[in-house]
Amino acid sequence: MKNFAEEYLANHKLYRLLKRSSEGDERAIETLYKDYSKYIYWHIMDYTDDKNFGEDIFQEVFIKICSLAPGNLPRKGATSWLLRVIHNTAITYLTKPTIKEEPLMENALELKYLRIPSPEDQIIAKEYVRSLINHFDQDTRNILLLRYEGYCFIEISEKLGIKQSTIRSKYSRAMKRLARLTGDERE
Repeated sequence: MKNFAEEYLANHKLYRLLKRSSEGDERAIETLYKDYSKYIYWHIMDYTDDKNFGEDIFQEVFIKICSLAPGNLPRKGATSWLLRVIHNTAITYLTKPTIKEEPLMENALELKYLRIPSPEDQIIAKEYVRSLINHFDQDTRNILLLRYEGYCFIEISEKLGIKQSTIRSKYSRAMKRLARLTGDERE
């Protein structure tokens, strides 16, 4: 008998597509691309502002998820697994010595998330985030926390029982408000 986590994973759309893809189902690969390519690319662009690097990283990520062996399927959350694949691929790609030797590298590439913060920095960051999140109502706090954990809008909608359009609006407004609160508004 499957436990709740195994059953949830088996019913997760991304997991089912990864499983079918790992078994050689070409339609699953097409559906993966159609349904998740924008999501993957959007997250890749968190690591670089260079479109060419982003496209190269996207290609590497997509090859990795489509050539996944059945024994290497995610064992827990499929979405968080995908985010780890994106993170690891982006960091590996962007720190390759061949990339660093390119002439305009300093201007073309902005590495994020590479420095590992000290325990003190982590505590301060958690308190800072907690103080920022307390500016929002409970639904918005839940949405922000679930997005931080790697859930997509559809999954958040199912978890919280709130329409996906409402989730997206609240998230968008919260991100704008966070940008104002942190002084990180971009034009």
